[in-house]
Amino acid sequence: MQRGIVKWYNEGRGIGIILAETDKKELIVSHKDMNGPGFKILFPGQRVEFEIVQTKKGLCATSVVSINDI
Repeated sequence: MQRGIVKWYNEGRGIGIILAETDKKELIVSHKDMNGPGFKILFPGQRVEFEIVQTKKGLCATSVVSINDI
């Protein structure tokens, strides 16, 4: 698992950017890639853990969970 910080998240569109801690890469994140029940949202500055996957749109974060949820 990688760790990072949420750079921004658009609740209306359900997408955002996570900045990876190790190499400072920007990763796309979608609400469908967040773990947990119910309505999912991220907040700028929130610390998260995730896996990185390569897609046709670029590097993306998947299996995203808040560090506080661990």
